Amino acid sequence: MADTEKYDIISLTFFKDWHELAKKYRLTREQYGAVVYAMCEYSFYGIETELSNGAGMMFEMSKPYIKSSNRKKLEGSAGGKKAKGKSGAPEGNDNAKKKE
Repeated sequence: MADTEKYDIISLTFFKDWHELAKKYRLTREQYGAVVYAMCEYSFYGIETELSNGAGMMFEMSKPYIKSSNRKKLEGSAGGKKAKGKSGAPEGNDNAKKKE
C-alpha cells in the first residue's frame, strides 16, 4: 500500500460500476456497508479487511483501483513526474521537446 505518512489520503473515488455490481450480486445493506468500510480502511490507512462471499469479491476487485488512485495522489502531491533534461518538461511529455 502507498506510504500515507508523506501525504494524507483524504478521498476515495467510488465508481457507479461498483454500486451496480453490488446490486447485481444482491449484497445486503450490511454487506454493502462492510465493503465501503473496508475500502475506506484500505485507502486511508492501508488496512486490509477480510470479507466473505460477494462482499469479499467486490473488495478484492476494488483494491487495485484504490491503490492506483492513491499512488497518483501521492505523485501529484510531490509535483508529478520528475523533470527530464534542461527543458524542465515532465518525463514523457513529447510536446515540450525541441523541434529540429
